[in-house]
Amino acid sequence: MKKVIMSAVMPAKRSAIFLFPHQDDEVGIFQKIVDELKDENEVFCLFFTRASNEKKNSTRNFESKNVLLSYGVKQENILFVGQSLGIEDKCLHKHIHQAYQWLKDWLAGHTDVSNIYVPAWEGGHPDHDCLNAITAKLASQASIKGKIWQFPLYNSRNCPPYFYRIQSALIANGTIKKSPISFRNRMRFIKSCLGYPSEAIAWVGLFPFFFFNYLVRGHQILQPINTDHIFLRPHDGQLYYEVRKFGTWDDVSRAVLSLTNRGQ
Repeated sequence: MKKVIMSAVMPAKRSAIFLFPHQDDEVGIFQKIVDELKDENEVFCLFFTRASNEKKNSTRNFESKNVLLSYGVKQENILFVGQSLGIEDKCLHKHIHQAYQWLKDWLAGHTDVSNIYVPAWEGGHPDHDCLNAITAKLASQASIKGKIWQFPLYNSRNCPPYFYRIQSALIANGTIKKSPISFRNRMRFIKSCLGYPSEAIAWVGLFPFFFFNYLVRGHQILQPINTDHIFLRPHDGQLYYEVRKFGTWDDVSRAVLSLTNRGQ
């Protein structure tokens, strides 16, 4: 009698995709990076803008790569899309069609997706909102429908000029999902927030709030992508990026309307 040898076939890994406008935006979603890796999914981190200065851009790439590698993300899965496409910081609205087409084509090769994560629509930075809108336009695709999550980074709702809230979800974006972060991971994430020395000036203001949120609140906050909200101003009052003169609501809304054909 012939012996039948059964060979185990390992299931293909699913893709967990993290979309970031800038290097260091990953600080708001560390827990889900850890979770997706723990679930043995293939984690991809895509950055959609670059610094205008080549030396600074290389430094920022290195810093984000260094932090992500420490969590176990594969080097070949960290993609600096903005560098390849020549999209500079604060200019994603000018290249929104190009970025959309690139992501659409890239996603065509990743049909088994576990989840996609993108910064929230919240008026904190024009690049954040534009990348959110790009992802929202793709949300109806069968392979990713119902799998896209937005995470808050910062916004100025109900804040005095130049002040902002860190990791504070806007209710208008939809149901808020909170998951607890272990104390060990809280300490790990706080340490990782110190891994971006090239942005030390910005982090002087940011770090105390991230420290408080991770240490005291200790939750990962997510909301499902909201495909309707991108046609509305993120919140009443002046948007943080308008206060800081990073961009204007008119620029962002025109780009979004153009992308979605709502302006035609």
